[in-house]
Amino acid sequence: MNEMTPRQPVDIARILFVIVILSALTIGSLYILRPFIPGLIWATTIVIATWPVMLAVQRRVGNRRWIATGVMLIILLLVIALPLYEAISTLALHASDIMGTIKGLPSYALAPPPAWVGEIPLAGQRVAHEWQTLSDAGPGGLLAKLEPYLTIVARWMLGHAAAVGVFVIHMFVTIIIAGILYSQGEAAGRVVTRFATRLAAQRGAEAVKLAGLAIRAVALGIVVTAVAQSALGGIGLWIAGVPAAGILTAVMLMLC
Repeated sequence: MNEMTPRQPVDIARILFVIVILSALTIGSLYILRPFIPGLIWATTIVIATWPVMLAVQRRVGNRRWIATGVMLIILLLVIALPLYEAISTLALHASDIMGTIKGLPSYALAPPPAWVGEIPLAGQRVAHEWQTLSDAGPGGLLAKLEPYLTIVARWMLGHAAAVGVFVIHMFVTIIIAGILYSQGEAAGRVVTRFATRLAAQRGAEAVKLAGLAIRAVALGIVVTAVAQSALGGIGLWIAGVPAAGILTAVMLMLC
């Protein structure tokens, strides 16, 4: 009878040591990459959502990927940076008007509500009543009503003032990473698909494809919805003759 091959002893201490080292390296790498993770997530989302557009541009420029990548980056700058610049510049242009309005609140008396306000369905009577209450309060009544909210907004703006600079940095990081992904998109897709296949075989590859389609649908839905909301809101404000309709439209675009 053949002797049974002795079972190799398991070095549990060595395995645990390797796991600890790998975990420490992973955590350290993620900590170092922490400033770039938001940009990486945004860039991945943008590239996945606009990949068909990039392929269409590439076909029109003779299948030269570097030209298509440059065109897409220019489009990203125009779509992301230009609206943000226009919104901020609009607010900055009317900064004196905004400050003048705020300084004039203590002596501002709200006029009585027009008759048509009470005829608005559902909320008309309540809005007219609140409006009339503020009008009856005389000068300073509107300021007394808005003061708690203005305090909250001022505190929020002071607390998030540094977020503007961080957002600008993340925007440029996003554009740089997006350029890399546009130029090497197929290779990145193969790496992700191969990793998912190692984890869950065919189901992993299908999950990657489904995730890409979901990201594309959600991203396009958010962009289209934000543009539609801001455009319709701005048109409505302009038709109704609301003062500072451009400023309010810019704020709506940023919030959307």
